Amino acid sequence: MDTFGSGLQGDMRRHMYKHRLWNGINRLGLAVSGGSDSVALLLLMAPVCRKLSVECVVLHFNHGLRAEAAAEEAFVRDLASRAGLPVVTGYARLADERPDGVSLEMAARQARMEFFRKQIAEQKLDAIATGHQADDLAETVLLRLSRGAGSSGLSALRPESNLDGMRIIRPLLPFSNSALREWLAGQGQRWCEDQSNRDLHIQRNLVRHRVLPWLEENFDPALRDHLTQSATLLADDDIFLEDLAAKKLNEIDFGERMPGSQAVIWIGNLRQTPVVLMRRVLRQWLFANGFSEATGYDSIRGLCERVIEARNGIVNLPGNLSLEIRGDMLLILTGQEIPLPVRLNLNGETVWGKWRIKASPDHGWRSCPGRVGDRQATAWLSAKACASVFGLTVRSRMPGDYISPTGLRGTRKLQDVFTDAKLSIMERDQIPVVVVGSNKAVCLPGYRINADFAVEGPDAPSIRLDFCYFGED
Repeated sequence: MDTFGSGLQGDMRRHMYKHRLWNGINRLGLAVSGGSDSVALLLLMAPVCRKLSVECVVLHFNHGLRAEAAAEEAFVRDLASRAGLPVVTGYARLADERPDGVSLEMAARQARMEFFRKQIAEQKLDAIATGHQADDLAETVLLRLSRGAGSSGLSALRPESNLDGMRIIRPLLPFSNSALREWLAGQGQRWCEDQSNRDLHIQRNLVRHRVLPWLEENFDPALRDHLTQSATLLADDDIFLEDLAAKKLNEIDFGERMPGSQAVIWIGNLRQTPVVLMRRVLRQWLFANGFSEATGYDSIRGLCERVIEARNGIVNLPGNLSLEIRGDMLLILTGQEIPLPVRLNLNGETVWGKWRIKASPDHGWRSCPGRVGDRQATAWLSAKACASVFGLTVRSRMPGDYISPTGLRGTRKLQDVFTDAKLSIMERDQIPVVVVGSNKAVCLPGYRINADFAVEGPDAPSIRLDFCYFGED
């Protein structure tokens, strides 16, 4: 007995179960523009989601580019209402607000993705389903092949993707646009026609209406199926190589962060790695450190050449990124100078970078709620605890730094404290940390005191530290 059913909906369910697209989904966003593909997505998915007790929210984005946009929004609202689903609409005015140098197509995509990202958080969605279908896949392969893409780019339209933390699923990927339109016609369901899809000045439209039909007529009538097959095979290869690169990256030593650097990786063993793997390792490392703009083909190829040649020096890449090859180390430079460590003066003023820290005798303490890195902050340390150590040092954060916060159990890595405070790498490097010994943090502006230096009582001798930032932003 076929548990998936027959027809287009049965085939869609087989595709989703084959690729485990249902896994972990309790609330799903359906991206519906009003075109034939997204209308088919809504009508095919809604009954299946109800059967599986998956809650759905229809997501519609109005780019503010065409006069018909208001009518399309009304159409989607009516369609969702008849399906018993809520609708959330996002708006943009790209004709007036598009950034300089950004194409209209790219600006529209960026605005749409930002809307989806916002709705994932606000609607507590586990994933978003889009109406991408087989023709989109074939067009993408041709477009990216013309730009010299590798297996990652040529197989980008997969059944499931993770785009900057957003889980995107594509239930209609096995079906052509003509098959979806034929199914809709059989249901007596109309859809909206976006006339901009006929604009041949847009590359994708040119491929859709001219290039692909010409190739099918003159070379291969089954070209779309064969392009889809190639993309599937390349996706399998890409997944394998990405996993292999991730394992290799985990095996590589990450050096201690040095003054003026954000991250360090040891590249001695990497020089013996095949280039096909080295490219992926370095790209994953840059991605992990937030430099996706620097991971293009030319950037990574040039970086690999420098690593293989063991040529010391600075490498500048897109995204305002500066790297330095220093022997067997590859460093990501922060582009800013980090102040050197200084001894904390417990009887006066200490200057560290653009901070003044004034120490004065006091008794007890007062509660001063704040945020990590506050430009004006006060802390009280036990005078007895300060007298029991050889001295306190003020410096920037270092790998391995930890603190045992008052009122909390155990210890916390300063890295986690900064992450929770949502501070950038550059901000973290400029925050003074008072330490004792090698990695034990005593205090930092706007955060709890280390429990070992907490004032013993309301009348106990204490040392008041006033942190004041005097630099310009």
